[in-house]
Amino acid sequence: MECYHDKECPPSDDSKVLANFLEEFDGLIVGSPLYNGTVPAQLSAFLEKNPYPYDEVLKDKVTSAIIVGSIGETVAALILTSWLAPGKHFVGWIELDPRGTASRDAKLKDCWIRGNMMEDEQNRRRVKELAEKVYTKVLERKKG
Repeated sequence: MECYHDKECPPSDDSKVLANFLEEFDGLIVGSPLYNGTVPAQLSAFLEKNPYPYDEVLKDKVTSAIIVGSIGETVAALILTSWLAPGKHFVGWIELDPRGTASRDAKLKDCWIRGNMMEDEQNRRRVKELAEKVYTKVLERKKG
């Protein structure tokens, strides 16, 4: 990271470590909660700090996203898609809605706080389908 003028550079973080780590994978599923209608500040800061190297790092990777929340999923999907889809191997995104989960099962009314959304059969099925899409696409790319 380049520092300008006489200002102090921001402290280093693990973003370069993560960038190097991403190069080792064939597929990537990014999961993100929604806070105030968008992705969390930490994820946003990471994406802003590292926007363009991922065109290369993710160029041949199969990617997708899981968004957990009920308001702002379109904005979050646009943010994540712009980051995850540089190589045109983005297989899609799904939203897991805590309100919808609670409407299907009253025991899961606080699922977004407790982190137990996967106890819902529909959520499990959708995540499994997305993971299978990623896996299938990874296998196709390895063969071809």
